[in-house]
Amino acid sequence: MNTLSAILWNPDIEIFSIFGISIRYYSVLFVTGLSLAYWVIYKLYQDQKIPYEKFDSLFVYCLLGIVIGARLGHCLFYEPGYWLSHPVEMLLPVKITDSGIKWTGYQGLASHGGTNARLMDLFTPCKIEVPDCTRQYSHRHPAGRLFYPFR
Repeated sequence: MNTLSAILWNPDIEIFSIFGISIRYYSVLFVTGLSLAYWVIYKLYQDQKIPYEKFDSLFVYCLLGIVIGARLGHCLFYEPGYWLSHPVEMLLPVKITDSGIKWTGYQGLASHGGTNARLMDLFTPCKIEVPDCTRQYSHRHPAGRLFYPFR
């Protein structure tokens, strides 16, 4: 008997739907990873007695960098021709058709795009919040390692 035939190679991507909004596995894992990363970095800041205000603004920078980078990464890595000819659909969660605008939600995040954006956003908060960039990177690294199994 071939054991590989027992594996479901194309599972349903939707966990459930509520009020017409489908909740997908990737979304749940993405949010879980970001939540765990938030918790780990928050605990690091508490242990080192760094003010919460610095943590809060740093996490907002990282979160925006990850989500925007993941969206742009998906659009530019997988279907650049389509997305570059429809830039509004790349930035907003809508699809423009002949019959009007349809709400689609963001149906594509590439975690490697988020990784690239996170690497680029490492330097922005360093200049704004914490003068010691090495210390700041050492805070983000464990959270990043924790986040990636959930992507």
